[in-house]
Amino acid sequence: MAPAPHALPWRAGRSSVGYDTDPHLIFAIQKSARSVMLPTNQPAARRLARHQDFVEQRTAAGKPLKYSNEPYGFPVVTRQEIFLQLDTPGNLVQADETRFEVSHEMAHIPLNTACLTIEQMTGAILAEPAE
Repeated sequence: MAPAPHALPWRAGRSSVGYDTDPHLIFAIQKSARSVMLPTNQPAARRLARHQDFVEQRTAAGKPLKYSNEPYGFPVVTRQEIFLQLDTPGNLVQADETRFEVSHEMAHIPLNTACLTIEQMTGAILAEPAE
């Protein structure tokens, strides 16, 4: 079963409020809400893995990565990425029969992509930023 539209922001690590006036949908909403808590780290993990590939390609091409992302510690191109953090659902609480609360936590870098050596990372990060 695909998540209902109200549950999609939860999966993406975003805050949302959703209402439905049809009481017959409560069972489907409950089921959908629970399914969102299954392996949801995958979209964020894919995005982090794609960034790791990007870093490797850019470094191999001799193009500098001028900044470092603070939450993850990897090199990034722009200042706006310095504090970028991807979130995934961490906990689902059914507050009452019709209300759910989802907390989020920081997505983790997949182990198989956290492979850059310190030399590769510092060489990419230490390029002087353009002012």
